[in-house]
This record gives sequence, structure tokens and C-alpha cells, in this order.
Amino acid sequence: MSRNEAGNGQVPESDDAERERSDGAADGGTAPSTEADRTARAERERLREENERLRARYDDSRRSGQERTALGLAVVGLFAGGFAVVAPAVREPLIGIAAIGVFAGIVTWYLTPEQFIPADVGQSTFEPLSRNEAALVDQLGLSEERLYLETEDGSFRLFVPQTPGSRPPRESTFEHPLVVSEDVAESGVAFEPSGAVLYREHDATRSGVPESVTDVVAQVGESLRENFELLRSVDAEVDAEDGRVTIDVGTPSYGGLDAFDHPVVSTFGVALAAYLDEPVRAEVSELESGLWSVTYRW
Repeated sequence: MSRNEAGNGQVPESDDAERERSDGAADGGTAPSTEADRTARAERERLREENERLRARYDDSRRSGQERTALGLAVVGLFAGGFAVVAPAVREPLIGIAAIGVFAGIVTWYLTPEQFIPADVGQSTFEPLSRNEAALVDQLGLSEERLYLETEDGSFRLFVPQTPGSRPPRESTFEHPLVVSEDVAESGVAFEPSGAVLYREHDATRSGVPESVTDVVAQVGESLRENFELLRSVDAEVDAEDGRVTIDVGTPSYGGLDAFDHPVVSTFGVALAAYLDEPVRAEVSELESGLWSVTYRW
């Protein structure tokens, strides 16, 4: 009888035990993995694959749209070129259109669409900046008011006054973040708002000029939802006579709207300040339903 059969008195491990031990070693060599651990790993892998599938589908969709645009431009160019052959009177402008159409089609076909940036990457970039600005405001002992305004040179600022109820000096361009004045009511800090660039992008691509505060809110809300994908739902109540707009936002990107100068709050504030040509105060609160409510006053 060999030693392995009787000498040491040990019972041979089953195949299941060996697999559990190898799983534990793969996880760091600490303890055998449980059924919950294996389920969690499988779920993480499933979510990773689903994320990759959705991203590939999104890229394919964008690429397909780009190709259709390129083919459309090329068809217009070829059609203009063919018509130029049978219409000598307008040959020169048609040849120009043909050249532009074909060239634009070729360029559009081979250009790579803009890089897709996941929301968590944008959030991880925004949050440190937001925390730093909030910490500076807190250290300086400034008020809790947040005012969005357009300066005389056409730029935008988020002004945090030293005392509540203050009105920032309209003639100032706020070249520096720290605004120091002999008048305490005009002192505070002025940051470039996170929504300034988003508003300019929206302003360059909007379908029409807003004719009321209601139009401003509706157009910006659509851009934030459809173009920038910073929120999923928005519901607004406008009281222009009282100088107030209340906007309820559902499922915003980049965390809660109570973050300092959140892009959603900032973009609405900048848009209203640009349209009204006066400072706009923003107040953020979280509702019991889980929605976020932002009230703007002017």
C-alpha cells in the first residue's frame, strides 16, 4: 500500500474543491470564492460586454450617417456637373457647385467622426474643478448666491457676491476671478461658467431665434437632452411677469445639480442672462421624487 493511499491519512480533494481553491488564488490567494463572488464577476463581465456592444452600435450609427452625408454631397456634385453639360448658359456656376459637392463628399467620407467620450470621463473631469471652486468660495466666506451674467465684452461669468442681494457692476469685464471693490456689495468672485461653451454651441446650431423666455428654456432644454445628452427629461414653468423660471430636471449627467456650477444649471443660467441682458440668480433643490429643481430669478 503506497503512502498516498494510507500513510498520511488525508482524504483526496474533490474536483470542486480544487476549482474553488484555484478561483480563490486567482482573486488574490486569500479565500475561496463564493457563489456570490462568481455571480458578481459574471455580471460585471456581462455589463462590460453590453457597454462595448452599445458603443460599437453608436459608432456604427454615426459612421452610417457620415457616409450618407458624403454620398448626398457627391450626388449633388455629379448632378450639377451633368447639368452643366446640357446648360451652357449656367455652366460656370454649375461646375463650381459640382467641384464643391464632389470634394466635400470625399472629405466627409474619409474624415473620422468626433471621438466619443463616456459620461463618466466627463464627470471625473468636471467634479474636481467644481469642488475646487466651491472650496474657494467657502474659504472666502462668500454668500450662497449664484448669479449668471453677460459682461460688456460679450463673455459670461458666474458671480458669487460677498453679501446676499448684491448686484455685480455691469461695466466690469471680470478679468480676474477675485473681484475686490471698495463697495462690499460689488465684491466677490467671478468664474467663467461651465455652460458658456455649451451655450455658444447651442446658439450656433439652434433652429430659430427665441422670442420669449419660454422659447429660450425650451430650446436649451432640447439641446441639453438631444445634442449634449446631459439630461433625460426637463419640465419648465415660466412666470415672466414675476421674473422667475422653475425647471425640473430628471436623471442629469455628472451627478446632482447641487454641484457648484453644474453644466445643466450653468447652461440655462447663461442662456437666460444672454436673452434678458441682466444677471440671473440660480437656486437648486432636490425634490422628494428624485428630480432636481432649479429656480432662476431676475
